Amino acid sequence: MTTIQNYANKPIAELSDTVLIQEAGGGDYRHEVLSALLTLFSATPAAASVTTLDASGDATFGGNVTQERTTGDAGLTVKTNGANQSAYITLVGQNAGDSDISLVSEGAGLGSGFSIRRGGFTGTELFNIERASGNATFNGAIRAAGAFPGHPSGLSLGTIFWDATGGLVLSGDEGSSGDTHRFTNKTGGTTLSLSQTGNATFGGDIMYPNNKSIEARNAANTANRSILTRNANDQTVIRGGPDIIFQTNDEGAVATALVLDDNQNATFTNAVATGGTIAPLLDANFSNGTASLRWTTIYATTGTINTSDAREKTEVVWLTPDELQASKLLGKEIGTYKWLSAIEAKGDEARKHIGITVQRAIEIMESCGLAPFEYGFICYDEWEDEFVEHEAVEATESSEAVEAWTEQVQWAGSRYGFRYAELLAFIAAGINARIEALENA
Repeated sequence: MTTIQNYANKPIAELSDTVLIQEAGGGDYRHEVLSALLTLFSATPAAASVTTLDASGDATFGGNVTQERTTGDAGLTVKTNGANQSAYITLVGQNAGDSDISLVSEGAGLGSGFSIRRGGFTGTELFNIERASGNATFNGAIRAAGAFPGHPSGLSLGTIFWDATGGLVLSGDEGSSGDTHRFTNKTGGTTLSLSQTGNATFGGDIMYPNNKSIEARNAANTANRSILTRNANDQTVIRGGPDIIFQTNDEGAVATALVLDDNQNATFTNAVATGGTIAPLLDANFSNGTASLRWTTIYATTGTINTSDAREKTEVVWLTPDELQASKLLGKEIGTYKWLSAIEAKGDEARKHIGITVQRAIEIMESCGLAPFEYGFICYDEWEDEFVEHEAVEATESSEAVEAWTEQVQWAGSRYGFRYAELLAFIAAGINARIEALENA
């Protein structure tokens, strides 16, 4: 047998299996040759068994395994020759109680792939990638650390895991601030943000199919209550109980605008509807409509009731001669007319109405030395332009971005009007004066 030292100065490439067997006289001493060579080439040849290769083919290295190349790829290959065999690398902890970690490339059978195991080759599987599908399976939570655009550097990004009921849980980092979870589209726009306090901010519309609903937990945290749903008739239904409260928020000041109770009563900020009756919350404080926003027609069985209580009025004073003169002249002005808007809409079908104009009444009263606006039956209102500011809207996958804009919702204007009940009473006084004059003639 040729001694090991005879191969000490030969390149490793020349130490083929054939050469080793022949030089050894036909015996299979390859493991002894390689073990001796590795020992000779060790950085610490004086150390005992820094690198060994036993008869079973297992190699033990006393230091790092390093492959250095100036060109081409470098790597470590573990290859099996038998069918359905697994190739694996096991990392053994130094301290007592450390679990072995194995990197296992399973055989070519069904479901085979790559896995990472704790406790050696046959230990608990921590991670698996299936060869055929490419699916990755984690036996535990998925937790990432580091930084990505929009997240503070060095903080944990969160954990994804399934709870005992099979629910998917996204757990954010407790040390971060702002939004814990953020879902974005392919352009980087935020579609949904979930804050640490549980608030959800959507970047677009909230859509849900018919017979499905948006629910809220009750105060006792024992059941869900459907608050918004779409029924089979394609109707939007708002539910609550015992009361449904609509509130406004003006720069942080919350105010209740409407309350619907379980007795089907509606209470507005300035009015209340009970059993079909709508009434203001405060007596003699609010108007029904405005000069610029009027009702077209009021349908009623009887006329309006106006307060005429002597306990709430001054003593009634007879009309002066100038007032009687004005009332007689106003009575002579009564005639027919048509609304211009009705003519525009109906043409010749527009109907005739009876009365006079406020402008003509003002002229007559001024001609009689009277101040028209001292009398309650003469009315005049004017209003200014009104605008609503709309905030900018970010683009979503289904809609384009909209810049901030200003909408004019009312144009400045003015309008004259009568309190006809008082006007007709004023004219009636003049008619009565004329009758008395005839009777006394």
